[in-house]
Amino acid sequence: MDPEALRTAGIPNVDENSPILPQILLEHWGVNVDCENGGIKPLDSYVDKNFRVVGEKGGSVETFTLKMMNGFDSKDMPMLSFHNHIMKHLHTSLEEPFTCPTPIEGLMGEGVVCLPLSTVGGGEEMIACRLLSWLDGFCLNSSLSSSSFTMTDQWLSSLGSSLANMSNSLW
Repeated sequence: MDPEALRTAGIPNVDENSPILPQILLEHWGVNVDCENGGIKPLDSYVDKNFRVVGEKGGSVETFTLKMMNGFDSKDMPMLSFHNHIMKHLHTSLEEPFTCPTPIEGLMGEGVVCLPLSTVGGGEEMIACRLLSWLDGFCLNSSLSSSSFTMTDQWLSSLGSSLANMSNSLW
């Protein structure tokens, strides 16, 4: 089977109503979605599952992104660790931090939590899960197709400056 077919077959078979999601969030990150204003909503993704999570952690209600990789990419732990490292670097290593989501360590200090979950392909695979801080805003992809979004010279300049700042910080 080619890698793309393996990615598609390895998509976690969960949705926002899956009872396992609140359990995973509580057991591995101490996030309780059974609180006032708590909840889980799906986010767009190509071959993974992503959710917007609102829950209580450490006495305050916060918003997070739960990323559940497909089974194929979950096997590449160096890549996932690299992703986490880059996000932390961008957030902390600059005079003016680059605004990006940052990984939330699990209760055992891990950056990636791997769990056996069923997949849409019918099997069970070890799925890499990460919890990230939430970043308010909009997805560029959905905005470009929206009739309410207007791409201005000022917006393009701001985007270019942000990307240049990110690029410079990675060198």
